[in-house]
Amino acid sequence: MDRLTSKDSVSGANMITVSEEWSYSVRGERLKLYGCIADRLAAYEDTGLSPEEISALIADNKRLHELLDVLKETIERKE
Repeated sequence: MDRLTSKDSVSGANMITVSEEWSYSVRGERLKLYGCIADRLAAYEDTGLSPEEISALIADNKRLHELLDVLKETIERKE
C-alpha cells in the first residue's frame, strides 16, 4: 500500500500527500486539526500493516482473550 503521509523536510511535521506532485499543507485555524489527522494516519502507516491485517489481529486478540477467560475459570474451579 502506498503511503499517504510524508514528513515536511523543514518542520518535520507529518503532511498528507495527495500525489507526488502535490502535498496538502494548511496554515491558520485548521492547522491543529489537520496535524492530528496527519499524525494519526502516519502512525497507522508506520505499522506497515494493511487494514485486513489489522482486522485479523483484532479477531486473534478477541479469541485469545476468550481462551484466557476459559483458562481462568478452569483454574478457579480446581482451587
